[in-house]
Amino acid sequence: MGMFTRALSLLSPVPPQAQEARELPLSGINNPNQPEAVAIMQLTADGGPSVISGLPGVNFRTAPRLSAVYRSISIIGNTLGALPLHVYRDIDAERKERIRIPSERYLWGVPNPEATRAVFWSTLFAHCAGAGEAFIHVQRDGLKRPVELWPIHPDRVRIGRSQPDESGRRLKVYSLDGDTELPLVDYAQGGTVIHIPNLTLDGLHGLNPIAYMRRTLQILAASEEYGARIFSNGALPAGYLSTEADLEPAQIDKLRANWEKHHRGLENAYRTAVLDNGAKWLPTSIKPEEAQFLDTRHFQVEEVARIFGVPPHLLFESRGSTSWGSGLEEQTTGFVVFTLSHYSTRFEQAVSDQLLAQPENHYIRWNYGGLLRGRTLERYQAYQIALSYGILNPNEVRALEDLGPRDGGELYLRPANMIAPGAQEPAKPAGRSFEETLRELVNAELEARGLNP
Repeated sequence: MGMFTRALSLLSPVPPQAQEARELPLSGINNPNQPEAVAIMQLTADGGPSVISGLPGVNFRTAPRLSAVYRSISIIGNTLGALPLHVYRDIDAERKERIRIPSERYLWGVPNPEATRAVFWSTLFAHCAGAGEAFIHVQRDGLKRPVELWPIHPDRVRIGRSQPDESGRRLKVYSLDGDTELPLVDYAQGGTVIHIPNLTLDGLHGLNPIAYMRRTLQILAASEEYGARIFSNGALPAGYLSTEADLEPAQIDKLRANWEKHHRGLENAYRTAVLDNGAKWLPTSIKPEEAQFLDTRHFQVEEVARIFGVPPHLLFESRGSTSWGSGLEEQTTGFVVFTLSHYSTRFEQAVSDQLLAQPENHYIRWNYGGLLRGRTLERYQAYQIALSYGILNPNEVRALEDLGPRDGGELYLRPANMIAPGAQEPAKPAGRSFEETLRELVNAELEARGLNP
């Protein structure tokens, strides 16, 4: 059995107390009369409003075929997955340091042999955005320590609660691929699963946005299919052939077949029509522009942007203006604050609390600096002001640029004209001048971009 197969089997050994929990029957999954079974059906991938008759069905697997949905999920997953992930340790109440412990390489290094950090985390963030929850399988070594992380597709998992134990506690358990005989438990309970729900109403299941907004997405899918049918049926609108002659059924079928043969499909668009025996072509449907077909599609893209919390301009919907201002920096900041940070915070807390060897002072953070710090010139102008007025010291500025400290970088500068009257002017600090510090930061930025200082 290969490593990937072993990882996804999710049946690795667990401590005895967790094994007992696994052997408990799944209340609500085995018994459809239990409330949990109803909740599972309503709140997982198949939940949400009923399908509108006659419109295309959508779910987590098919909805990304819609360009706006695909773009929304991909920009959330790929943007977060590309951010640097760091492990930190608190030194005291005010100071922290970045660490890289070999036993935690699955976090700051490679999560598993088949995926890079960007691929692994972008997959999980995409699951959380599109399906409403993400699941991580933690592969242990012989000492029960985590060594690898694997994503589990949300469609494979159903959530329920075990029967009460002796203390009356009911553990959250997971059924993988319909297996209710050996339910899995949380990693924190000695199991192998980390569950990260999106917005939840019951504390157990994450709300699936595609399922809950199914009707909106059905309309979008229907508008795309409508447009495809317009082109597949040729340049002429739907209609009928009319003649004053009395035709037999066979003649009617022959006339229809002959018309469709020569005028249906893109390859027959704009062909000259020849009608005989007094036949006339009478259209029955209004033109797409008269039906506001394009306006409907624009509106549906805005609806998708609203569902996933993505600014319309990031879906390349350029009509109108954003509510965060006209600058790209303001738009990006709004997306980070109101959407991306929501996902990263949930992941940071779940992983830090359950996986790290010393969760009391070890934790992970995704670094948003590259998204929020603006252009190089603007940053360095802000640093110049902060350094000149003693708000930041050189080492604090270097830390903001992901650079290590330097000797003498803890000193704060203070302008001579800002000394209080009668106060003794402090001794001129030893070390590099402000110009030298600024020059060093500029050179470091150029080197990071692969340019010669």
